[in-house]
Amino acid sequence: QLLADTGRADTGEADTGRADTGADTGAQADKLSYSQIDALAAQASPGAGGLLWAPWLAGERSPFTDANARGTLVGASHATGRAELSRAVMEGVAHSVRALLERVLTEAHPTELLVCGGVTKSAVWMQVN
Repeated sequence: QLLADTGRADTGEADTGRADTGADTGAQADKLSYSQIDALAAQASPGAGGLLWAPWLAGERSPFTDANARGTLVGASHATGRAELSRAVMEGVAHSVRALLERVLTEAHPTELLVCGGVTKSAVWMQVN
């Protein structure tokens, strides 16, 4: 959303924090810490071996509004492991954030970008973004 008369825009991703732990626990019996997920994602090549993640676990609110949108994992194979899954989740969220940013840039021209929240603690995720 554009913040009136401030020259600032504000937007956010609804389920980022739950996406990186939830996707893994959906496929694995044990929960991993954020640092473990980060280390796994660092092992996978960009593109996560063709694995794609749509991060809408609780619908989406921006840049489109659809409360019924749901997360989807596409492209899994016998070669897909925890590293690819971890990387795919990060890349899926990054693509969603990019869509948000592109929408903001159609209406505003920010001179800086502030990233906050738990993802800032992940060097891998910050590189993906």
